Formats: sequence, structure tokens, C-alpha cells
Amino acid sequence: MRPSTEAEFLNNLETYLDDLKKAGRLGAIEPRVCHHFFPLDGAPANAYLPGLPKKLAKIDPEGLIEVIGDPVGLEVWDLLEPAMSWLAPRISAFHKAAVEHQAVYAGWSYEPRRG
Repeated sequence: MRPSTEAEFLNNLETYLDDLKKAGRLGAIEPRVCHHFFPLDGAPANAYLPGLPKKLAKIDPEGLIEVIGDPVGLEVWDLLEPAMSWLAPRISAFHKAAVEHQAVYAGWSYEPRRG
């Protein structure tokens, strides 16, 4: 997996938010944004543990952090509606934290709970 740059994520952010709005997917009763992290290619599968989760908890104290397997990865869930105002700075901080801990910030997805 080729890691995307921070600039690529930020450039695509507005487009993705516009696409969600046009599709009528925003405004969920239980909004959830999931941020995805994976080990850097060539790094041991758990090289970023426990450093990255600790760093992410400082950046996003309200986020729900979950170590996942198959493939090994890490998710941070924000129980918020996606918005440029908080996502842009969060993406920047998460991307930098991943680089510091031999991981890749692989992006985010909007996964609201359906009632």
C-alpha cells in the first residue's frame, strides 16, 4: 500500500464531504467517522503498538481507539458528523502521528449507525 500524503487527504476531504452531502448521507442520528491505520510496509506488524494508540489518545481524547486484526490495524472512531472544521486538523495530526510510529494513516470513512 502506498501511503497517501497529508496533502492528498486534505485535497480530497472537501470532495468527499460534498459527495456525502449530495448523496443525502449526512445528518444521521448516530454519526460515526472511522480513521484507519496500518503498519508501514516492511515494519513489524505491531511496531506501532503501544506508542501510536497513546499518541492518538492525546490528539483525540474523545475518540474510541480499537486495535483490529486480519490485517493488523488500528481504528479511531469519532462519534461526530464529518465536517471540514474538525476533520482537517485531525487528519493532519493523525498523519503526523502515524509517520512517527511506523504506521500509515490510511484515511477515514463515514459509517453512521443505521437505526
